[in-house]
Amino acid sequence: MRFTLTTGMGDYGDWHAMAIAAEEAGFTSFSIPDSTFFPKQSDSIYPYDDTAVVRGYIENTPFIEPMIAFTWMAAVTKKIRFYPNVMKVPVRSPIILAKLIGSLAVISNNRFVLGAGIGPWEEDFRYNNLDWTKRGELLDESLDIIKGLLAGGFFEYHGKHYDIGPIKMNPVPTEPVKVIVGGHAKPALRRAARVGDGWVSVKGSDEEFKAMIDTINGYRDEYGTRDKPFEFHVGSFDFHLGETPRTLDDFRRLEEIGATDYCLLPFLDPATTQQQKVDVIRRFGDEVIAKLG
Repeated sequence: MRFTLTTGMGDYGDWHAMAIAAEEAGFTSFSIPDSTFFPKQSDSIYPYDDTAVVRGYIENTPFIEPMIAFTWMAAVTKKIRFYPNVMKVPVRSPIILAKLIGSLAVISNNRFVLGAGIGPWEEDFRYNNLDWTKRGELLDESLDIIKGLLAGGFFEYHGKHYDIGPIKMNPVPTEPVKVIVGGHAKPALRRAARVGDGWVSVKGSDEEFKAMIDTINGYRDEYGTRDKPFEFHVGSFDFHLGETPRTLDDFRRLEEIGATDYCLLPFLDPATTQQQKVDVIRRFGDEVIAKLG
């Protein structure tokens, strides 16, 4: 099993040290969430946790644009991958986002993975003059455009929402940028199976993870994508400073149900110091990653 170090947004000043420590400890990936702004008023419901708590977190936490943050961290690392968990892809221009993704993939030597999703906040769409009711279609077309532009050569696209091309980007990555789709709803699971290179969960129990992995694999059979390499990223908020009820056998059982990557979120307390974070990352590498490797 591989591991992703997951963090919130407020501790961005520690990310250089955390990324270096995570790479040295054997983590495969480093992920951060995505948020562009906080709407003062919203009727939207966050489906994975208490909406009021999540809104309070977003309002009071500094959010750095993921593409900026990952470029900053890629400059001080050599092996670890980076992905947003997950980026609100359809509220961004697919052409501009493709350019950002391609540039980061090139300068990082193919170490960027696109964690792609929609997000639950209607205002993200409405204030960008986008139709919330078409959010799934917008994401699907955006992913088509991003993949097409990053493949090299001239590309054109004539869809329901976008009419583009023929245009060409240069440079493009030497390897395709992987897309891991986020979300627990049936359309998200279908999207992951149909066009994704993987799926990433928000949180849940091992039983829920197994059910969603099995569901996605069923869809992969339906779409004829089962032979394609696929990543299943699972995780839950059950860590605090590295203390966890999970054992090595727990991680092995997750592998047995199909999980390929575990997302570790150990730093929920804003008072945690940078040195504490580095120490936890190193200890997890020694006590878990090295023993499972």
